[in-house]
Amino acid sequence: MNGKLEEACNKALEFYQLEVEIDKKREASFVEQLIELYEENEDKEILVLYGAAHPIYYELKRRGINVKREFPYLPLIFPLPTELERKLRFGIPYTKDLVAQAIIVSAVETYLRDLGMSSIEAMRKSNRIVRKLSYDEIKDLSKYISENSLARKMPIEAMVVWLKKRGYEI
Repeated sequence: MNGKLEEACNKALEFYQLEVEIDKKREASFVEQLIELYEENEDKEILVLYGAAHPIYYELKRRGINVKREFPYLPLIFPLPTELERKLRFGIPYTKDLVAQAIIVSAVETYLRDLGMSSIEAMRKSNRIVRKLSYDEIKDLSKYISENSLARKMPIEAMVVWLKKRGYEI
């Protein structure tokens, strides 16, 4: 948004809220299909694999379906955009720092994957780096990229340089 972080955050919130609404509809349809399958096969166990970010379990439980869930490992770490979406979905307060962080974390993650990191390693490291950035720091980064013509042409590289100059290990 050419250095206009507040405007970018507002647009991002609109996007994430829309994504939450679309996910709710998709998951509601999935729940109905699972209940139908369960009713047709009450004498059988049904295995369903889905991501931990989807709250299907809670709706099935609320509807009286005997369900259990298991996670392959803990702790669960969500990408920052997913964390923001979960907060929006469940009405949990979020900070403007988190909104700004959710906007830029994918650029850091992309850079790390391009260096050869696995997706999960890149997500975890990008989360760790970006969580340390305040809204004001991200605003400064945004301004730096928007005002520098070379940085505008290579925003991910410019962001990496900006982070390194400030002591972030990337």
